[in-house]
Order: sequence, then C-alpha cells, then structure tokens
Amino acid sequence: MSVVNDYPQLQTGVGFLRAKECSRLFGIEPGSWLRWVREGKVRQGVLLSRRNRSWSAAYIQELLDQAVKGQWPIEPPQEAGQAAKPAIPPSQQRKAKKAA
Repeated sequence: MSVVNDYPQLQTGVGFLRAKECSRLFGIEPGSWLRWVREGKVRQGVLLSRRNRSWSAAYIQELLDQAVKGQWPIEPPQEAGQAAKPAIPPSQQRKAKKAA
C-alpha cells in the first residue's frame, strides 16, 4: 500500500499537510523537509496559526508528480561559477545581526 493513499487530501487536492506528513511522503526526516524549505527547494508554506506551518495538498501533489517524472530539481539552481552557501541557523543569524 502506498503512503500517498494514507492522505485523502492528495487525492482531492483540498486541504493542508504539515511538515511531518510532507517528509513522510518524500521518505525523508522532518528536519530535512524544513532544511529544504530554508534552502528554497520547496515553498515556505502557509502559516495557519502561530506555530502551524502547512503546505497545500495541491502543491505537494504537484511536487510528487514532478519528482516521479524526474523534473523536480532536488538542488536549488546555482549561478554559473557561484558556490552554494551553507544554510545559517536562525540563532546564528540573530547573533550576526546583533554584532553588526
């Protein structure tokens, strides 16, 4: 049985999925999903409440379809000759802002 069948939202395209559910669909850890968000590989999602960020079922289904076809870029696009910047944790970003 497919993991996708566990989520009726994907079949109807209506509703939202949390990070844990999205990561399960892609076979990764929730921390990896959130890293993909920080790196720009997937959209930020919608803030439904103060601590509830979710992604639309239609968007997740679109990503899954692209991944199956091999069209979804796992790595963010890079400019020619530009090295990838490592993701800076939010705590380090705050320290850098205070120091400046």
